[in-house]
Amino acid sequence: MPGLSVIPALFIPTGVKTSVFSQSSFRRRMCSRKAIYGSHTRSCGSTWPPDHACHASRFRRAPPRDRITTFFRRHSSSASARSGSLEFASTPTSLNDRRRSIKWAQDILASPQRYVILDTETTGLGKTAEVIQIALLDPTGRVLFDTFVRPLKRKSIPSDAARVHGITMKILKNAPSYPEIADQLVSLIQHRTVIAYNAECDARLLRQTAERNGGAIPTERWECAMLHYAQFYGEWNDDHGNYRWQKLPGGNHSALGDCQAVLAVLQKMAEG
Repeated sequence: MPGLSVIPALFIPTGVKTSVFSQSSFRRRMCSRKAIYGSHTRSCGSTWPPDHACHASRFRRAPPRDRITTFFRRHSSSASARSGSLEFASTPTSLNDRRRSIKWAQDILASPQRYVILDTETTGLGKTAEVIQIALLDPTGRVLFDTFVRPLKRKSIPSDAARVHGITMKILKNAPSYPEIADQLVSLIQHRTVIAYNAECDARLLRQTAERNGGAIPTERWECAMLHYAQFYGEWNDDHGNYRWQKLPGGNHSALGDCQAVLAVLQKMAEG
């Protein structure tokens, strides 16, 4: 998780506030994938697709009006929040949103044949970045796909990205190119909803990879685990009037490792 897109790149230092749905600032800011490599939140610079399953309007919330509620939301972060623990900060006004995210996770685990978890490692976050590792996991934990991806038009991996995931051109020397794996990837995803931690980023980077190297582009429905986890966690961002993104707990900066971390988040959310 898909540590990176979803990933020449702007890396945001840990702790920098990011806006999820303020439309003007969202377009300007670079996402932090997994809010950066180091903290496992990634964000992207492109606008959210209007038909995306995790469309921003579904997660927009009016700012709290009650002073006591505002105080608790403002002070609900804890050491566990900073460390990426799966504990959550609950307030009365966040419980309905949290219940919706619990139900979302439960539905995924109850119908594993309908979903697939995807994560990527990439060369950065920008418009020329591309996928160099990709993995698919079904909600039962079965590995469906896990491979490095060799870029066809790139001579080196940017050092900032390589320091995070450790992938170099030497490692990719004998890996298949995207056109060689595209049909298999599309076939595995076909008729399933794709779950990713910052789904917009992974979707964009896969599209960029296909456009740069050739090959089919997955066109199935995508849903965003990062946004649902933020809603489940319930830490309110008064500055932007929405739930603050949380870093992905666990993961090891490999595509498969981060898929498994996303699955662990879904399982914990489903437990309520």
